[in-house]
Amino acid sequence: MGVLTAAQKKQLENYVPELILLTECFVEKWKNKRNGNKRQDEKVPGPTQFSGLVAAGQQAACVEELKLFIRYKEVKQGTSKEWAGLAKPLIEIIDKVCIMAPSEEFQLPLVQRFFGYLMWNVRASGGGK
Repeated sequence: MGVLTAAQKKQLENYVPELILLTECFVEKWKNKRNGNKRQDEKVPGPTQFSGLVAAGQQAACVEELKLFIRYKEVKQGTSKEWAGLAKPLIEIIDKVCIMAPSEEFQLPLVQRFFGYLMWNVRASGGGK
């Protein structure tokens, strides 16, 4: 989807409450891991990983490209373990967001909004420290 029309933007606004709820649930799980409920060898994703998702979302041509980026980051991580606990839940939540979309053309804009709300929620939860 290229530039959104006013009607399309208005239609996307209908999904804001659901997207925000999804981010709150995701961030709650993230905070629990960050506060010690994680495996010993697992690192918890930080603001850098979430900022990278926002940037990737803005540059992506489709949702599948974002999923590929996330899988790539998980495999590429080497000694860094942040993406190990982030990739699978993110792809699952991306799929949920896509199911919410009224049509395929709305999937990417909804996922982009989700990533933006997710970043705001991470920062508001103290993840920017």
